[in-house]
Amino acid sequence: SETEARAEIGGCAERIRRLTGSPGAWFRPSRTPTASPLVTRLAQEAGYPHVLSYDVDSLDFTSPGPAAVARKVLAEIREGSVVSMHFGYDDTVAALPVVLEELDRRGLAAVTTTELFS
Repeated sequence: SETEARAEIGGCAERIRRLTGSPGAWFRPSRTPTASPLVTRLAQEAGYPHVLSYDVDSLDFTSPGPAAVARKVLAEIREGSVVSMHFGYDDTVAALPVVLEELDRRGLAAVTTTELFS
């Protein structure tokens, strides 16, 4: 519901604001690669100037193993891709060097969202 979405997005923004002084510049909705118009509006109302979509889902949150995370990302990533990866997962940490080395070999590089969209 709109009420539940507003509470979740607003609560997240407030926690981040309390810890850092700002909700941050980028909001990425959970469990979906793109935000609905409602989620975009609520995120902007909560103070997020930008709503981010992603085109590569690493599925790291399913704990499939580092090789599977790297394989999934590398099979789908292209220049300009936004990859969804999560903090707190050992598979993500272990897969990241493999992904970064292969990106370098392909002539690609990991950049911040601000760099990507500037």
